[in-house]
Amino acid sequence: MKCSRFVLTVLLLIAASVSLQAQERDKAGSIIYRINIMRRQAELSPLVPDTMLEKTAQAYAVESASWKRLSHTDLQGNHAVDRLREMGGTSVLVGEVLGASKADLPERSIPDAWAESSTHQEVILDPRWTHVGCGIAEKGETFYAVVLFTRKAATELTAYLDDTGLVVSGHLFRNRTPVLFDPVDRITPDFTDRDKGRFVFLLPGEREKLIRFGYEKQDGNVVITDFLQMNESHYYCPPHRKRPELDAAEQRAMPRPAE
Repeated sequence: MKCSRFVLTVLLLIAASVSLQAQERDKAGSIIYRINIMRRQAELSPLVPDTMLEKTAQAYAVESASWKRLSHTDLQGNHAVDRLREMGGTSVLVGEVLGASKADLPERSIPDAWAESSTHQEVILDPRWTHVGCGIAEKGETFYAVVLFTRKAATELTAYLDDTGLVVSGHLFRNRTPVLFDPVDRITPDFTDRDKGRFVFLLPGEREKLIRFGYEKQDGNVVITDFLQMNESHYYCPPHRKRPELDAAEQRAMPRPAE
């Protein structure tokens, strides 16, 4: 009987936790929806939800709720871009808005307050942003919201070392032309599939410790969006993402190492 009660209690706790997580996701989705309404009203492109931004925002929302404080600088002195990099992100430019409200008020109360603030509007309506992530956490009678913004030239951006050198791959965002700088030499992709939006770079031999990634605009100027940093002899490869396998067409396009 005791065992059955224990199992029932555990199941109820799990169900309550799942329900709370679902409510937090709904609130976060509602806030992103309101943000995109603001951007449409300003004739700006809506933002695409991003998993890495969401994870980073959620972790900081939980931390903010636990300390009952709102600050763009955490207790370790880090800012939004630092927290994103600690999670495995590579973005160069990161924006952040914070908010708190009574838990019994609708989640729109926070974005409604942002809409009345010129400082928050300056961040939310920045035309450079392409992606967004929102985190929600409750503490007592207050819920906290953290929203992160960034600009991306590619999704699923991955870089790693293999026997041939450094391989950088991903999928183009909005049909842009990807470029690398190592450290100042401009490098074009070895393989590009415009239909699938797929690109691959192969940089043979030893590389610099920092590779810059970005895209070329129509006027020929280049925008840097990501830093790919070497760490313990291995280039950036997100911990949540497996190394992509190159297909036959991509392998044929790769330059062969010197014998």
